[in-house]
Amino acid sequence: MVQNLLTSCDDEPIHILSNIQSRFFLLTLAPDVFDVWQCSENIFELLGASPEQILMRPLERWMGGAYMDALGTTVERLRQERRIRDNFYIDGLFCVVHLQEQCIVVEIEQCGSSQMQTMRNDITLSTFMAEETTYMNLPHLLDHIASRVLEQTGYARVMIYQFDSDYNGTVVVEKTIRLKESFLHHRFPASDIPAQARALYLKNRFRVIEDVNAAAAALLPSTNPGTLAPLDMSHCYTRSVSSIHLEYLRNMKVGASMSLSLIVNERLWGLVVCHHDRPRRIPLKQFETWHQLSMLFSIQIAHKLELIHYEKLSYLKLRRELLIESLRRYQDLPFVEAFGKVFDLYRKTLDCDAALLWYRGHLLHDMSGWSDTSIHVLLETLTPHLHDRIYLSSTFGIDFPQFHDAATAIGGVATVELAAGQMRLLFLRFEQIDTIEWAGEPKKELVL
Repeated sequence: MVQNLLTSCDDEPIHILSNIQSRFFLLTLAPDVFDVWQCSENIFELLGASPEQILMRPLERWMGGAYMDALGTTVERLRQERRIRDNFYIDGLFCVVHLQEQCIVVEIEQCGSSQMQTMRNDITLSTFMAEETTYMNLPHLLDHIASRVLEQTGYARVMIYQFDSDYNGTVVVEKTIRLKESFLHHRFPASDIPAQARALYLKNRFRVIEDVNAAAAALLPSTNPGTLAPLDMSHCYTRSVSSIHLEYLRNMKVGASMSLSLIVNERLWGLVVCHHDRPRRIPLKQFETWHQLSMLFSIQIAHKLELIHYEKLSYLKLRRELLIESLRRYQDLPFVEAFGKVFDLYRKTLDCDAALLWYRGHLLHDMSGWSDTSIHVLLETLTPHLHDRIYLSSTFGIDFPQFHDAATAIGGVATVELAAGQMRLLFLRFEQIDTIEWAGEPKKELVL
């Protein structure tokens, strides 16, 4: 029962919830004739006609010719350029259009011309692109991104989450105004953002929730007549979100939120998350700008990570050359004896706590408390797990609990087999005790 409750959000089909945020309107249209296949239940506020009156009828009955021309031009441009999404503004309506395989989706916001003119125009991609960030290291860049997003959005809190390999997220940067509670350095378990939510963040880089207490507007009918399936809302900006997530935000005393995906090498590296303590509107016009800014921030982060990787590789190459040159000084000695002369340099090359060389039955190591017999057992245990002659693990004690009681518990292992199996190199790091500040209330009871 408890497990079912804890994993229920993992199974929720959040991309086909068939609801939108009720300040907006949504239509799905037949791909060629623009008949209305689905509409949001609040469509009367926009067209002055009920869902029953407009469904399965041409949209042009309620929209003027200028609107239909603009829509047709946008759809044709999307088809020719093979893009997912585009937008247009006409007669007080700002519309985002995106194509699916068998239908057209139109998201609409009502906004008069005066409102369009007063929208903040300083939130532009060029503004951020013009900012000099090349001199910044990664922590400085993340701090800069959070500060600029806080300044531009007016949200009360902006955080940057960074995910680990298991998708547990840590708040590495936090900027706040007015809010006293801090989540800086708090860890959020992977279950907070389940797999299907992470998949959505990869498809749609921008998500906004303007009011966590606002009722959603249902999509009618829930099954698309053209596809005979619920509408895939993965690319919809105005889609509503899971009731589980809304409750989660309310528990955090959040009134509105906005999220930007940070994607590096096609993997969700992190999120920019904005919280507000009351409802907060973002014009639909700005949604695409923030989507593009998500791409810019991701590129900037990827560049910093590439620099870090390059610096590490450069350092390792220098250490390798130093190791080879040092070995040459002892080339007249037997290999194991010569290696012993440079063993400390060998161990420091990968910044490990202990290292081992096995060569044709000879052992050379600095593994304090380990007998030769125990070391041979360790090597034999690792052999079946070599992949392309390499084995890596950062959770060795979990993977091989039989070694947990070793003199110094092993945390991570890297081993490589060379010389047709006649040589093994082994690098060890000992386990480290880490204090994790989990977000939420650790003493809160689960009520069934």
